[in-house]
Amino acid sequence: MSNKKQYPVIVTPAFTVSFPALIEPDELSGKYKIEAIFNQGEGIEKIKAAVKQAAIDFFGPQLPKNFRAPWAHDKREDGTEKYDGETWVKMSSKRRPIVCDRANQTAEASTIYGGAVCRAVVTVWPYKHASGKCGVTLFLSAVQFLRDGDPRGGATVDALSMLESAPLDGMADDTEF
Repeated sequence: MSNKKQYPVIVTPAFTVSFPALIEPDELSGKYKIEAIFNQGEGIEKIKAAVKQAAIDFFGPQLPKNFRAPWAHDKREDGTEKYDGETWVKMSSKRRPIVCDRANQTAEASTIYGGAVCRAVVTVWPYKHASGKCGVTLFLSAVQFLRDGDPRGGATVDALSMLESAPLDGMADDTEF
């Protein structure tokens, strides 16, 4: 029997996806990730309670000054504004998470886009690195697409309507630069 602490595995409530990196790992972190946007009062209390309990179990009642939780309330770490009444929650994994549709059938990772409404399976996990970083993270195991939402980010213009057909043989000889 192992004496290793088992931390909770949670199915999140529905959230809006932001900054998904599920096809390839994120270039900066090297991890597959999603930022989940929960509206105030939409059931993330269960996640917050599990994070708090894991932190107390691992660090004791007095959390380190440099403790990092997986959410942001006012601004994201890069300083960009978030929308009023929302909490951004980071979920990531070194392994590609399972992606499924609302019928729980395997789906392509490309079906998850910024603005899609999904839920996820995460493991709450405390950490303390030799570098001094410490906190609780949410390991992303699976993402379930629930429904289409309003796209977030990306182009705000119809780029295709701005392009003309290109000659079949490539660029015309009289093209000047």
